[in-house]
Formats: sequence, C-alpha cells, structure tokens
Amino acid sequence: MKRTVTLQAPAKINLGLQVLRKRPDGYHDIDTVFQAVALCDRLTFLPQKNRFTFQASGVPVPRGDDNLILKAARLLKETAGLPGAGAKIRLQKNIPTGAGLGGGSSDAAATLKALNALWGLKWPARKLESLAARLGSDVPFFIRGGTARGRGRGEKLTRLPTLSKIWVVLCWPGFPVATAWAYKSLRRGRGLSKANPHARLFIQALEKRGFDPVFQRLSNDFEKAVFRRHPRLGKIKRSLLREGARAALMSGSGSMVFGLADSKKMAERLAKKVRPLAPKTWVTYTL
Repeated sequence: MKRTVTLQAPAKINLGLQVLRKRPDGYHDIDTVFQAVALCDRLTFLPQKNRFTFQASGVPVPRGDDNLILKAARLLKETAGLPGAGAKIRLQKNIPTGAGLGGGSSDAAATLKALNALWGLKWPARKLESLAARLGSDVPFFIRGGTARGRGRGEKLTRLPTLSKIWVVLCWPGFPVATAWAYKSLRRGRGLSKANPHARLFIQALEKRGFDPVFQRLSNDFEKAVFRRHPRLGKIKRSLLREGARAALMSGSGSMVFGLADSKKMAERLAKKVRPLAPKTWVTYTL
C-alpha cells in the first residue's frame, strides 16, 4: 500500500459531437471524439482508516452527495469489499464547472485510479472503466484519456491513435450551461442528428494524418440552441475563426469554446484577441 498518491486530472474537449436519439432510459445516444488536454485539476490521496475526508481549493465544487470524487471513492470501497478503507483527499480545482470540459468526471476517474493504487488493488484499466460507467457517461474516457471515440451515452469507447501535439485555446465566458437544459432545448428544436459520419471521417483522418478537411467540418449539435440563448459564445467562436484558428467549436454542451492553433505563439495571439469576450482563457495543448 502506498503512502500517498498524487494525480493530474485533465480536461477534455469534444472534436465533434452528434446527438443521435433519445434512449428508453432517458439518456441520449451520442457520437463524439474525446480529446484530453493539459488543463488539469490536481488530486492528492493519503491513507486513512474507515472514512474519507475531503479538502478543496480553487474553483468551488459540491461538498455533499453531488461530489463525484466522494461518490467514486465510496463506490470503489464498496465494490472492492474494503470496509476499513478510507483516504484523505485534497483537490486543487482548476477546471471550471459547467463548461463542457468534463472536470468533475475527470476527478472521479482520477479518484478510482489513485485509490486503486493507494489500496494496492491492481485492478486493470478495463475493470476501472466498467466501474466508472456507473458514475457518469464520460467518466470511463478519463481512465486512460488520450483520444477516443465515444458512443452510446459516451461510455462505449474506441481507443484512437493519439493526436500529434496541437495547441488549444480554451475560452470561458464566465458562466456555466446546464447539460439537462441543453438536451431539452435540442429536442424542442428537433436538432437530433439523423446520421453520424463525423467520427468516421475523423478516424480516417487520424489514419492518414490529414486533418485540415476534418477540422474545417467540425460540428457540435448543441451549438445552435446554446448560441441562441447565449450569443456571446457564438461571438467567441467567430472571433477565433476570424483571427486565424484552424478550427473553433463549443465543447460538450458548453459553455467553453475552444480554438485550435498551429503554434503556441498563434494560440497566445488568439487568446489575447478573444479575451474581451471571454474573461478567462487558457493556452494549452492536446495530450
């Protein structure tokens, strides 16, 4: 058993997102390409008997039953049959919440991985992914990160070749977008996709290393409804494209908009140009 485990929990962006249909269980089938980026939360775990204690700094996070870190810890403890196990958990929260970057899901996945190590379980990634699916639709992706196609609710993963390092500008407008509202708005606007060619095209581009045509066609089914309610997000996207981003797109159901750049210098220039519209920007890169 290890004395302490510290992990970085990366954010993700969606390189295209299509919502295909509503399922009988109330969720939606999607088709997307998840991509991890280097904006990260930091979590530290120390051994403790019987109970979990939690401290957080940075971006505010839920402290009660909605805290995915504690949910993940209790689920692993119960599933592993370790009634005396516990941990002291410290979170430095850097990823904004309600932004479509999957920060809470990434923290939950990091918790499963860290406690797997702290408690000496040695469970393989596939077993952790199965457990992660019980916590949220995109939690399984963060067990291994990198680049992956997500289908079903997002939990059915196909691992893809990792992208070459691409610079990313993350542009946060200063407010969240509720995922439940976004899905309801999509249904009211009949925005559900009838076909799902995007992810297949992206996979072909990965194989051929010819991304430009695909980047120019990146789409997110949530954008129309979300931009209608929050016009500033559309302005951010248009500003990124006007200033020379290779592509720009909203991540998940919002509110983060990202731009792809050819170099760190270009990314920093884009961030400077868009800052009047986005009070917080990050220059980062794909992992």
